[in-house]
Amino acid sequence: MGSETSSLRLSEHLLNNELKHYAMDYAGEYIDTYQLGFSQGHIDLFVKLNIKTIGEVNATFRLTVTDFRFSSSVHTVHFDYLEDVRSGGNIGQNLLLKAFKLQKGTVLQSVLALKQLPGITADETSCSVDLEQLVDLSKDPWNRMDLRYGDSRNGILELYFSIR
Repeated sequence: MGSETSSLRLSEHLLNNELKHYAMDYAGEYIDTYQLGFSQGHIDLFVKLNIKTIGEVNATFRLTVTDFRFSSSVHTVHFDYLEDVRSGGNIGQNLLLKAFKLQKGTVLQSVLALKQLPGITADETSCSVDLEQLVDLSKDPWNRMDLRYGDSRNGILELYFSIR
């Protein structure tokens, strides 16, 4: 890392309200809304999905960051997850959701198989994201920034960074 490290504290309010339209522009057609929470070292993510044949789906994910690498040579995040996914639709849509879950093991795995997003892989308990395959990080300041995960609690996501 660079000679001086600073902290960056992101509140739930900032990410759920002030910056939400940026995230929703990137999220695509399946996500209707989301809500983030930071507590006890976990990131809680609530997502309301709209999957054409299944209808409305409410998904809650508890994420635990296990590895976070953001430097000039690598931009990856690894986390363990638990998911709770429920249909917001009728009985038929609920049965379709159950069949959808059975295809790959978890809804996250099924959605990733359906969307085929580059740089994101998941098994039944963990997920890896290669940010370089999702966004262009080759420009300033991203290519000169070292960033590491600090903590997530009391409504705050804390990151540490330095710029080379």
